[in-house]
Amino acid sequence: MDYSEAKKLVKARLSEKRWTHTKNVKKMAIIAISIALFVVLDRYCSFTLDNLKITFNILPVLILAFIYGPIEALIAGLLGSFVGQMLSYGFSVTTVLWIIPAGFRGLIVGLFFKKGDLIDNKIKLFLVLILSGLAVTIINTLVMYIDSKIFHYFSYAYLFGSMLYRIIASIVTSIIYFLILPIIIKPLKMIAKK
Repeated sequence: MDYSEAKKLVKARLSEKRWTHTKNVKKMAIIAISIALFVVLDRYCSFTLDNLKITFNILPVLILAFIYGPIEALIAGLLGSFVGQMLSYGFSVTTVLWIIPAGFRGLIVGLFFKKGDLIDNKIKLFLVLILSGLAVTIINTLVMYIDSKIFHYFSYAYLFGSMLYRIIASIVTSIIYFLILPIIIKPLKMIAKK
């Protein structure tokens, strides 16, 4: 290998490293924006009635799951939930429990997406969104139970009185996600890949 070939090789490798670095910075920025959107949607675009909360805060996490995959969605869900918890309730012994559901949903949707393009497979997309929404409702109920036992406010009426409404809200929001995600994802995927 002569000098000019070595120089071209070094230049190509440096260019590749810059490209990888730029992609990582862009990915981190998109994750940070998703976390911020999660918090804004959670605080200002949600409806809460006792222990029933209807919110679209998980939308940025779902978008990340489809664009980048499970790890990025898990991170955004956990951190978005954590910031939301800190702003609303501060830190407590159950804070870690309350951040699990959002991270779990991002992880599950991201894992299923990695196995195939769910955006184009409407039945699988519908099932994954509905089932992950119901799983999050169950996890939230478990977290409510633990929280109520730790802080001594447990009652069956509190825990299960609104369960049917929470399940219905989960299904309805999942249907809304099913309708809007395919419209949002395709253009965002093109932007994220650039």
